[in-house]
Amino acid sequence: MLTKIKLGISACLLGEKVRYDGGHKLDRFITETLGQFVEFVPVCPEVEGGLGVPQAVKPVPPAPAPPSSSLHQTCKG
Repeated sequence: MLTKIKLGISACLLGEKVRYDGGHKLDRFITETLGQFVEFVPVCPEVEGGLGVPQAVKPVPPAPAPPSSSLHQTCKG
């Protein structure tokens, strides 16, 4: 039997509930088809970095105002 190649992959694609919303993004093509040929090493940088699951919703700050158009350039020729 051949040794399977180890492949790092996002844990949520393997069905682990580690997404910000407490869910997953299981991809059966990855797990059922590619999984025949590789050994998955699940990683989740957010969880490994200490973020919780699920994460608290953070409000998006408003966009800054556009720069003032009061500047005028003149060309002297």
